[in-house]
Amino acid sequence: MNLPLKLRETTGYCTPKGPAIGQAKTVCFTLDGCAIEFLAPRHKSSYPTRIERRPEHRYKLAEEYFETYPAVMDRWRFFPVFFRSWGFYGPWFTGRQAELSFYIEVVRQAIPRDAVSFFHPRAFENIIADFLTVQYDESKDSNETLWIAPVNWKVIASLPCVAAQLDVIPTSEHYFGETTKHVFFPIGDQYLIHFGAKPHLFGDGNMEERAKHVNPAPMETLYKDIIASLKVTLSPEAQAQQAKALEGLTDTSLTPTFPPLKWGEDVGSQSASYQQLQNS
Repeated sequence: MNLPLKLRETTGYCTPKGPAIGQAKTVCFTLDGCAIEFLAPRHKSSYPTRIERRPEHRYKLAEEYFETYPAVMDRWRFFPVFFRSWGFYGPWFTGRQAELSFYIEVVRQAIPRDAVSFFHPRAFENIIADFLTVQYDESKDSNETLWIAPVNWKVIASLPCVAAQLDVIPTSEHYFGETTKHVFFPIGDQYLIHFGAKPHLFGDGNMEERAKHVNPAPMETLYKDIIASLKVTLSPEAQAQQAKALEGLTDTSLTPTFPPLKWGEDVGSQSASYQQLQNS
Protein backbone atom coordinates (compact mmCIF):
# COMPACT_ATOMS: atom_id res chain seq x y z
CA MET A 1 0.00 0.00 0.00
CA ASN A 2 2.76 2.44 -0.90
CA LEU A 3 0.42 5.17 -2.15
CA PRO A 4 0.82 8.97 -2.35
CA LEU A 5 -2.15 9.52 -0.02
CA LYS A 6 -1.14 10.27 3.55
CA LEU A 7 -3.59 9.34 6.32
CA ARG A 8 -1.21 8.55 9.17
CA GLU A 9 2.33 9.09 10.42
CA THR A 10 5.09 6.53 10.06
CA THR A 11 6.31 4.64 13.11
CA GLY A 12 9.76 3.13 13.24
CA TYR A 13 12.22 2.79 10.39
CA CYS A 14 10.74 3.13 6.90
CA THR A 15 12.06 1.86 3.57
CA PRO A 16 10.02 3.75 0.97
CA LYS A 17 9.11 2.39 -2.43
CA GLY A 18 9.45 4.21 -5.72
CA PRO A 19 10.36 3.53 -9.34
CA ALA A 20 13.20 1.13 -10.13
CA ILE A 21 15.40 0.67 -13.16
CA GLY A 22 13.27 -2.29 -14.26
CA GLN A 23 10.51 0.21 -15.06
CA ALA A 24 12.83 2.50 -17.00
CA LYS A 25 12.93 3.23 -20.71
CA THR A 26 15.84 4.42 -22.80
CA VAL A 27 16.46 8.16 -23.07
CA CYS A 28 18.67 9.20 -25.98
CA PHE A 29 19.68 12.44 -27.69
CA THR A 30 22.68 13.98 -29.43
CA LEU A 31 24.68 17.07 -28.58
CA ASP A 32 26.85 18.31 -31.47
CA GLY A 33 26.68 14.79 -32.84
CA CYS A 34 27.71 13.11 -29.58
CA ALA A 35 25.14 10.48 -28.59
CA ILE A 36 24.01 10.24 -24.95
CA GLU A 37 21.94 7.23 -23.89
CA PHE A 38 20.73 5.99 -20.50
CA LEU A 39 17.79 4.40 -18.73
CA ALA A 40 15.37 6.39 -16.57
CA PRO A 41 11.85 5.78 -15.21
CA ARG A 42 9.09 8.11 -16.36
CA HIS A 43 8.69 11.35 -14.45
CA LYS A 44 6.55 10.87 -11.35
CA SER A 45 7.23 13.56 -8.77
CA SER A 46 5.43 13.97 -5.46
CA TYR A 47 5.67 17.73 -6.13
CA PRO A 48 3.01 18.90 -8.63
CA THR A 49 5.15 21.96 -9.40
CA ARG A 50 8.11 19.91 -10.65
CA ILE A 51 7.69 19.73 -14.40
CA GLU A 52 9.51 17.22 -16.56
CA ARG A 53 11.98 18.50 -19.16
CA ARG A 54 12.17 16.17 -22.11
CA PRO A 55 15.25 16.36 -24.33
CA GLU A 56 15.00 17.03 -28.04
CA HIS A 57 16.46 14.44 -30.36
CA ARG A 58 19.47 16.57 -31.35
CA TYR A 59 21.09 19.83 -30.41
CA LYS A 60 23.63 22.10 -32.05
CA LEU A 61 25.19 23.84 -29.07
CA ALA A 62 26.46 26.88 -30.96
CA GLU A 63 22.83 27.75 -31.68
CA GLU A 64 21.53 27.21 -28.13
CA TYR A 65 21.16 29.86 -25.44
CA PHE A 66 23.32 29.20 -22.38
CA GLU A 67 21.84 30.67 -19.23
CA THR A 68 23.75 32.56 -16.59
CA TYR A 69 24.08 30.97 -13.17
CA PRO A 70 23.35 33.12 -10.11
CA ALA A 71 25.98 35.70 -9.18
CA VAL A 72 28.22 33.16 -7.44
CA MET A 73 28.45 31.26 -10.72
CA ASP A 74 29.10 34.20 -13.05
CA ARG A 75 32.11 32.41 -14.56
CA TRP A 76 29.89 29.63 -15.90
CA ARG A 77 26.97 29.22 -18.29
CA PHE A 78 24.57 26.30 -18.54
CA PHE A 79 22.10 24.84 -21.00
CA PRO A 80 19.41 22.58 -19.41
CA VAL A 81 18.59 19.39 -21.32
CA PHE A 82 16.74 16.97 -19.04
CA PHE A 83 14.84 16.87 -15.74
CA ARG A 84 12.82 14.19 -13.98
CA SER A 85 11.87 13.65 -10.37
CA TRP A 86 10.53 10.60 -8.56
CA GLY A 87 8.56 10.27 -5.32
CA PHE A 88 9.19 7.44 -2.87
CA TYR A 89 6.34 6.46 -0.55
CA GLY A 90 5.98 4.67 2.77
CA PRO A 91 3.65 1.75 3.56
CA TRP A 92 -0.06 1.86 4.39
CA PHE A 93 -1.02 5.43 3.61
CA THR A 94 2.00 7.11 5.24
CA GLY A 95 2.50 9.21 2.12
CA ARG A 96 5.70 10.51 0.60
CA GLN A 97 8.91 9.82 2.45
CA ALA A 98 11.59 10.76 -0.09
CA GLU A 99 12.15 12.34 -3.50
CA LEU A 100 14.95 11.94 -6.04
CA SER A 101 15.47 14.67 -8.62
CA PHE A 102 17.74 14.09 -11.60
CA TYR A 103 18.86 16.62 -14.20
CA ILE A 104 21.29 17.00 -17.10
CA GLU A 105 22.86 20.20 -18.36
CA VAL A 106 25.67 21.24 -20.66
CA VAL A 107 28.06 23.65 -18.97
CA ARG A 108 30.77 25.89 -20.35
CA GLN A 109 32.88 28.74 -19.07
CA ALA A 110 31.63 32.26 -19.69
CA ILE A 111 35.04 33.09 -21.18
CA PRO A 112 36.42 29.96 -22.86
CA ARG A 113 40.15 29.20 -22.68
CA ASP A 114 40.89 28.17 -26.23
CA ALA A 115 44.34 26.80 -25.39
CA VAL A 116 42.92 24.19 -22.99
CA SER A 117 40.74 21.19 -23.86
CA PHE A 118 38.44 19.53 -21.34
CA PHE A 119 39.52 16.21 -22.87
CA HIS A 120 42.94 16.73 -21.27
CA PRO A 121 42.85 14.80 -17.95
CA ARG A 122 44.56 17.54 -15.93
CA ALA A 123 42.39 20.24 -17.49
CA PHE A 124 39.32 18.12 -16.74
CA GLU A 125 40.28 17.80 -13.06
CA ASN A 126 41.09 21.49 -12.91
CA ILE A 127 37.80 22.56 -14.45
CA ILE A 128 35.80 20.42 -12.02
CA ALA A 129 37.73 22.02 -9.15
CA ASP A 130 36.87 25.46 -10.54
CA PHE A 131 33.18 24.58 -11.02
CA LEU A 132 32.85 23.24 -7.47
CA THR A 133 34.79 26.11 -5.94
CA VAL A 134 32.83 28.83 -7.71
CA GLN A 135 29.53 27.16 -6.83
CA TYR A 136 30.14 26.14 -3.24
CA ASP A 137 33.00 28.18 -1.78
CA GLU A 138 30.85 31.31 -1.73
CA SER A 139 28.23 29.56 0.43
CA LYS A 140 29.45 30.45 3.90
CA ASP A 141 28.19 31.07 7.40
CA SER A 142 30.35 33.36 9.54
CA ASN A 143 33.18 32.86 7.04
CA GLU A 144 32.97 29.08 7.47
CA THR A 145 32.23 27.03 4.38
CA LEU A 146 29.03 25.03 4.40
CA TRP A 147 30.09 22.33 1.91
CA ILE A 148 32.72 19.65 1.42
CA ALA A 149 33.64 18.57 -2.12
CA PRO A 150 34.58 16.47 -3.89
CA VAL A 151 33.68 13.46 -1.74
CA ASN A 152 33.52 9.84 -2.94
CA TRP A 153 35.43 10.73 -6.12
CA LYS A 154 35.24 7.85 -8.60
CA VAL A 155 36.66 7.60 -12.10
CA ILE A 156 34.17 6.24 -14.66
CA ALA A 157 36.21 3.99 -16.93
CA SER A 158 33.36 2.75 -19.12
CA LEU A 159 33.03 5.92 -21.23
CA PRO A 160 35.16 6.82 -24.27
CA CYS A 161 36.45 10.00 -22.60
CA VAL A 162 37.54 11.16 -19.17
CA ALA A 163 34.63 10.97 -16.76
CA ALA A 164 34.12 11.04 -13.01
CA GLN A 165 31.43 11.05 -10.38
CA LEU A 166 31.49 12.70 -6.96
CA ASP A 167 29.35 13.91 -4.08
CA VAL A 168 29.02 17.30 -2.44
CA ILE A 169 28.11 17.00 1.24
CA PRO A 170 27.13 19.61 3.82
CA THR A 171 29.33 20.32 6.83
CA SER A 172 27.92 19.52 10.24
CA GLU A 173 27.19 23.25 10.66
CA HIS A 174 24.99 23.30 7.55
CA TYR A 175 21.77 22.14 9.17
CA PHE A 176 19.58 22.28 6.06
CA GLY A 177 22.19 21.04 3.60
CA GLU A 178 21.59 17.93 1.50
CA THR A 179 24.13 15.72 -0.24
CA THR A 180 24.08 16.10 -4.01
CA LYS A 181 25.54 13.71 -6.56
CA HIS A 182 27.35 14.69 -9.76
CA VAL A 183 28.79 13.17 -12.93
CA PHE A 184 31.00 15.08 -15.36
CA PHE A 185 32.43 14.25 -18.78
CA PRO A 186 33.39 16.31 -21.86
CA ILE A 187 31.80 16.19 -25.30
CA GLY A 188 34.02 18.92 -26.75
CA ASP A 189 37.04 21.03 -25.98
CA GLN A 190 34.87 23.61 -24.19
CA TYR A 191 31.73 21.67 -23.25
CA LEU A 192 31.07 19.49 -20.20
CA ILE A 193 28.05 17.32 -19.57
CA HIS A 194 26.88 17.59 -15.97
CA PHE A 195 24.50 15.02 -14.47
CA GLY A 196 23.15 16.10 -11.10
CA ALA A 197 20.96 14.30 -8.57
CA LYS A 198 19.35 15.53 -5.37
CA PRO A 199 18.06 12.85 -2.96
CA HIS A 200 15.72 14.33 -0.34
CA LEU A 201 14.28 12.73 2.77
CA PHE A 202 11.14 14.17 4.34
CA GLY A 203 10.84 14.62 8.07
CA ASP A 204 12.15 16.66 10.97
CA GLY A 205 15.78 17.48 11.67
CA ASN A 206 18.75 17.55 9.32
CA MET A 207 19.36 14.89 6.67
CA GLU A 208 21.48 12.77 9.00
CA GLU A 209 18.67 12.68 11.56
CA ARG A 210 16.05 11.94 8.90
CA ALA A 211 18.11 9.00 7.63
CA LYS A 212 17.58 7.36 11.03
CA HIS A 213 13.88 7.10 10.17
CA VAL A 214 13.78 6.87 6.36
CA ASN A 215 16.03 4.52 4.40
CA PRO A 216 17.71 6.37 1.48
CA ALA A 217 18.85 3.10 -0.16
CA PRO A 218 16.03 2.88 -2.78
CA MET A 219 16.97 6.32 -4.13
CA GLU A 220 20.68 5.51 -4.09
CA THR A 221 20.02 2.28 -5.98
CA LEU A 222 17.99 4.04 -8.67
CA TYR A 223 20.67 6.70 -9.12
CA LYS A 224 23.46 4.12 -9.38
CA ASP A 225 21.46 2.08 -11.89
CA ILE A 226 20.85 5.14 -14.07
CA ILE A 227 24.55 6.02 -14.11
CA ALA A 228 25.52 2.38 -14.76
CA SER A 229 23.29 2.40 -17.86
CA LEU A 230 25.00 5.48 -19.34
CA LYS A 231 26.46 5.12 -22.84
CA VAL A 232 28.30 7.85 -24.73
CA THR A 233 29.40 7.89 -28.36
CA LEU A 234 31.64 10.80 -29.33
CA SER A 235 31.17 12.45 -32.70
CA PRO A 236 34.05 12.31 -35.21
CA GLU A 237 34.79 15.97 -34.45
CA ALA A 238 34.90 15.30 -30.70
CA GLN A 239 37.15 12.29 -31.27
CA ALA A 240 39.54 14.48 -33.24
CA GLN A 241 39.55 17.09 -30.46
CA GLN A 242 40.24 14.37 -27.89
CA ALA A 243 43.10 12.91 -29.95
CA LYS A 244 44.70 16.34 -30.23
CA ALA A 245 44.29 17.02 -26.50
CA LEU A 246 45.93 13.71 -25.57
CA GLU A 247 48.75 14.01 -28.12
CA GLY A 248 52.12 13.38 -26.50
CA LEU A 249 50.70 12.35 -23.12
CA THR A 250 52.12 9.18 -21.61
CA ASP A 251 49.49 9.07 -18.86
CA THR A 252 45.94 9.85 -19.97
CA SER A 253 44.25 8.59 -16.80
CA LEU A 254 42.50 10.66 -14.17
CA THR A 255 43.74 10.78 -10.62
CA PRO A 256 42.21 7.83 -8.70
CA THR A 257 41.81 9.98 -5.59
CA PHE A 258 40.69 13.59 -5.35
CA PRO A 259 40.59 14.89 -1.75
CA PRO A 260 38.17 17.64 -0.78
CA LEU A 261 39.18 21.09 -1.96
CA LYS A 262 40.58 23.56 0.52
CA TRP A 263 38.23 26.44 -0.05
CA GLY A 264 39.85 29.82 -0.30
CA GLU A 265 43.05 28.53 -1.89
CA ASP A 266 43.90 29.10 -5.52
CA VAL A 267 41.97 26.53 -7.54
CA GLY A 268 45.05 25.99 -9.66
CA SER A 269 46.86 24.59 -6.61
CA GLN A 270 44.28 21.83 -6.35
CA SER A 271 45.18 20.41 -9.76
CA ALA A 272 47.37 21.38 -12.69
CA SER A 273 47.08 25.11 -13.34
CA TYR A 274 45.85 26.49 -16.63
CA GLN A 275 49.16 28.25 -17.14
CA GLN A 276 51.03 24.97 -16.76
CA LEU A 277 48.69 23.33 -19.24
CA GLN A 278 49.08 26.11 -21.74
CA ASN A 279 52.85 25.84 -21.53
CA SER A 280 52.94 22.04 -21.75
